[in-house]
Amino acid sequence: MLVVIAIIGILASLVLAVAGQASVKMRLNRVRTELSQYETAIETYKAKLGSYPPDHVVPIASNPKNVNPTINQLFYELTGTTNIGATFMSTVDQQPLTSSQLLSAFGVSGFANASVQGQSARDFLPSLAQSQSALITLPGVGQVRLLTVSVPWLLRNPKLPPPIPSAPQVNPVYYNVSSPTNSTTYDLWAQVPIGSRVYTLGNWNNFVPQ
Repeated sequence: MLVVIAIIGILASLVLAVAGQASVKMRLNRVRTELSQYETAIETYKAKLGSYPPDHVVPIASNPKNVNPTINQLFYELTGTTNIGATFMSTVDQQPLTSSQLLSAFGVSGFANASVQGQSARDFLPSLAQSQSALITLPGVGQVRLLTVSVPWLLRNPKLPPPIPSAPQVNPVYYNVSSPTNSTTYDLWAQVPIGSRVYTLGNWNNFVPQ
């Protein structure tokens, strides 16, 4: 009887291990699919507008092209906005942002992909799911929306703090076109926390988890 119980325990452990591996693979594949979707949108944006979407440049003395890849305007550039005077309104949720808010949040005073007189904004992510963006509050700025991946940041490990402390479960998409270090065009990546490990998926290696 004890032998039978031991065998059942071993089999149960194997089943749980296989199920856990399948869950990890499923989440990583979901993020790979979303990043590929964003990559396609970025390339289509360039083909239509003539350049890649701008990023959030935060110049410093040693590097005038220093970039904040975490807090970026990729959501607005890829989904489009409407420009009314000094205010830009998202075409997705109609949220207004003033030029001064944009300058504080993203280091820009406007968006390239915006509807103005005689020109309509383009939506390069028409099938974007609700879980692929998040509204966050930035101190001194207000609410802005970021492009995200749908696997939230759920780690409670003090050695691996959330990317955005004010929105600890939001898992942003990182973007750097001004000074990419991993590709010749732009760096696009996400970090996926699973268990005690964080996987990095970037466009420089076809979003293969690292």
